[in-house]
Amino acid sequence: MRGEIIDVQKSMGEMDRQIGTMRNGLICAVLAAATALSFVVSEIFVSSNESSV
Repeated sequence: MRGEIIDVQKSMGEMDRQIGTMRNGLICAVLAAATALSFVVSEIFVSSNESSV
């Protein structure tokens, strides 16, 4: 019984680590998307300002 509890705790720790890795990947993806989006928006503003002049 004791060995089974230790196994469960091990697998829970493994899941926690995988979730943490996924969360870090998600944060990186969101930051990359936000950076790309702000770059695109600034490009659109610059081109629209140039065309109106």
